[in-house]
Amino acid sequence: MTGIPALILIIVSAALTIGANGLAITLTAVGGSAAGYDATLIGLLGAAYYMGQLAAALATPSILRPAGHIRVFAGLASAAAISLAFMALSQSVWVWFAARLLCGFAFGGIAMTIESWMMGAADKAHRGRLMSIYKIADLGSVTGVQFLLPLFGTTGSAIFIVNMMLFCTSLIPLTLSKLTNPAPPERASFSATWLWAMSPVAFAGVAVVAAVNGAFRTVGPIYAEQVGLEAAGIATFIAASVVAGALFQYPLGWYSDRGERRHSLIFATGGACLASIALSFSGPELAIIGAFFFGGFALPLYPLSVAHAYDFAEPEDFVRLSAGFLLVYSAVAA
Repeated sequence: MTGIPALILIIVSAALTIGANGLAITLTAVGGSAAGYDATLIGLLGAAYYMGQLAAALATPSILRPAGHIRVFAGLASAAAISLAFMALSQSVWVWFAARLLCGFAFGGIAMTIESWMMGAADKAHRGRLMSIYKIADLGSVTGVQFLLPLFGTTGSAIFIVNMMLFCTSLIPLTLSKLTNPAPPERASFSATWLWAMSPVAFAGVAVVAAVNGAFRTVGPIYAEQVGLEAAGIATFIAASVVAGALFQYPLGWYSDRGERRHSLIFATGGACLASIALSFSGPELAIIGAFFFGGFALPLYPLSVAHAYDFAEPEDFVRLSAGFLLVYSAVAA
């Protein structure tokens, strides 16, 4: 087990990075809309992001072996910041497509690096709660950064510069600490059949979460705008889903550690289904409430699914497992 102070530094860096990435996703939707992109084009930008994540799933395990977790994290966070600089400099759809592809690759690699590091630091009895604490910190960061939109606006270079600063700040806790790299993965290759054999429940869970959450995060801000919400309302809409995800995360993680993880997955899936139905009939008054309950039940599904799979894996398989789930998530979300 890694010591608590070390885990805190990892969680802080991860929270800053995921907060920056969450802002970039929202900014792509509302900024693209302001630039004249229609919903279909914005959806394609979202697909480009997930295509980048898919490429990261294939490439990152091989990069981790010689470079180590800390160097990979630093390099990819820098690449994510550069992608935002390109978006600030041009409104060309081709530039934005390339930038979202780069950001997806960078963040996909970061998520793999952090997730495998965290899972290697936890034993089975604490894995669900550790993932919950990690996700609470991340979701809290995503919530906070959404309110930078009404402060700095959804157009112009200022919001992009702030977004870049968040990615750069995430480098500080890890690169200036005394943390050492965990053991590199012995094997980098994986297959869908190996992943399915490890945990069919987790495989199916990650795929379903990708289909639903990928669509919600990509075009959810457009939905909020079209039902009549302004910039502050859009930020509240996204923040409500994220806040609920943080609030529901730990109780569901605690229950999954105490009992059968599949029971937590079934309960959360049922709640997300009901919230999805309610959202399809919501106007501006109820949209934020619907988003709250959707996020509360849908966002914990990924860490619950992943924790279930790690229960059956050996430590030397953690990086491959993380890469496999990122590949499934990215392919289905795209």
